[in-house]
Amino acid sequence: MNQTKPGTPEVTVSNVPDKSNERIYADKVTNYLSDYKKVYEYFKLKPATMFECEIDTGIPRPYVCWYVRSLRKNNDIQTARLGRCPVSKWNGVQFLTTDRDLFKPEVKVPSLFDELWQ
Repeated sequence: MNQTKPGTPEVTVSNVPDKSNERIYADKVTNYLSDYKKVYEYFKLKPATMFECEIDTGIPRPYVCWYVRSLRKNNDIQTARLGRCPVSKWNGVQFLTTDRDLFKPEVKVPSLFDELWQ
């Protein structure tokens, strides 16, 4: 039987600081950045669908959608065209690209208020 002095705090697993959460978080951030870069580089090679990106990179489609959302917020990706997906055979699928040479020029839509306030 293990004897301890009276007044000595007992050391248990619950009161020892755990650094594993920090390590897991760092691994997730590193994995996120590497997957994000893979998706960015994949769409730079050729216009493709998210389904094609999933199959070719091995990154699950929900994550690809999340990365595309982040790229759209930063204006780093655009829809090159709509077409038929070669994998799922669905029509009207977006073919996305991060290649700036294939980006469509921004079109300024005239507003009624532009004419009124001049």
